[in-house]
Formats: sequence, structure tokens, C-alpha cells
Amino acid sequence: MSLNIFVISLKRAAERRKKIVSQLNEKSCAYTVIDAVDSAACEPEYLLSHVDQAAVIRNIGRPLAGPEIGCALSHRMAYKMIIDSGSHGALILEDDVTLTPKFEMALSYFSQVGHQIEIRPEVYHFGALSRPYARNLVLRRRGAKSEGSGLCFREPVDRFSSEVWGTCGYYITKRAAECMLEPGKIVSVADHWSLWMKRSNGKLYVAIPPPILHPEELSLSDIEKSRYIARNQEYKSSHQMIAGFYSRVVFRLRAKLMIYVIRPLARIVYE
Repeated sequence: MSLNIFVISLKRAAERRKKIVSQLNEKSCAYTVIDAVDSAACEPEYLLSHVDQAAVIRNIGRPLAGPEIGCALSHRMAYKMIIDSGSHGALILEDDVTLTPKFEMALSYFSQVGHQIEIRPEVYHFGALSRPYARNLVLRRRGAKSEGSGLCFREPVDRFSSEVWGTCGYYITKRAAECMLEPGKIVSVADHWSLWMKRSNGKLYVAIPPPILHPEELSLSDIEKSRYIARNQEYKSSHQMIAGFYSRVVFRLRAKLMIYVIRPLARIVYE
């Protein structure tokens, strides 16, 4: 069975769609384009009908913005297509990524092992190391999976590593797709991988080096704009503003501690 590739793209983002399609065509890849759910064209009632709002507040501390719901719904469409088609799994790409020379190596790897890992709840993140938070990741060498000497997949070390975020590109097994859909409604942002792992006893692997690159500057994206607005709306009182400032300071101190103390120690202990 050939490897399924799903490209999630807004219809109105014609240039971005054209760019990713051109890259895939150059590599002679077969793919399916999924028209992403455009929150700007949907009624708020429709979007909210797919969300467990109490669970969202419990998991991220605030309501989801419209583009975040649209993103989650779009990826859930891809998961349903995996299950309905009887696939072993699929590679899911968003339309703003750039494919690297390691991309074809990753395709070859999952074409070979897809049938072996389909019953495991596993996600293989392709673009984590292309994002700024990558400097806070601590990845385990033991148990790494590899495709030759040029590409491997490692697990983040629990408690020592920062979280992996992003849905820009990843391979997901059939079992993982089933687990993603088990909560009947959306319970968090689409890239809340740590929540999914706790709920499903799943595993997340990070590709080294990254088979895809994600843009450094995301400030103009619909999702990032909506997240900025949603976060600002949380701080409606001086108490909330102080709490928000405190959490940002703690996060920065934690990042420094991660880089200069915990990460070197974790490498000694775990790698």
C-alpha cells in the first residue's frame, strides 16, 4: 500500500497551496489536498458545536479562537480519512512548509514500516527542530528509530524536555488517528501532543534532521493573530495581568534553566 500524503490548505490561500503542490510534484509524490475549515467563512455556532468548551478551559485555560477550531477540525478530517480508507497511517502536511532533502528519506522509511507500526499510537513530528523552541528539546538516543545514517526519530525526555508543538508536518499511525478522534469533540488545540499522549498512552518522535522547514515568522498567520487576541482577552483585571506577567517570567526562567542546566544534565543521564 502506497504512503498517503494529505495536504491541509485553505482554499483562499492559493499561493501557499501552489507552493506546496509544486514541491510535491517535483518529488513525484502522490497526495490529496484537503480543503481546510475556514473559520472566517463559518458561523460561530457551527464551530462551537464541535468543541467541548469545559474540557478546553480545563486543558489550556482559555477558550479556543475561531482559527484554532478550524485547524483542529481540518486535522480531524484527515484522521477520519485515514480510518475510512483503511490506511496504515498518513503523512499530514500544512501548506506553508518547505521540503528538505531528507523528506524523500522519510517517505521511504514510512512506506517500509507503515504496516508494522499501524497498531501503535505514534506520531512522528517532521518540523519540530525547525522551530525556535527546539533549543529547549532534550531527545533520547536510546530507542531511536532510523532510516539509514541520514535520518532518525527520537523521543523527547519526559520532565527534562520542553513540549513539542506544531501541526506543520507529521506522520500519524492509524491507531493514533483513532485515539485523536476518541473524544467526540475538540478538547484542546490541534498540536497539544502531550495531552494526547497522556490520554492515549501514545508516543511522539521528533525527526533529526527535520524533513520539512516551517516559516520562522508566523506573526501574520490567522492562528497566531487569534491566539494573541485570545490571550489578551484573558487579562481583564489587574490581578489577571499580574498573573499573566508572572507566568511569562517563569516561562523565560524555565527556558534558561533548561538550556544551561537541565539539558546538559539530561544528556549525561539519559543519552
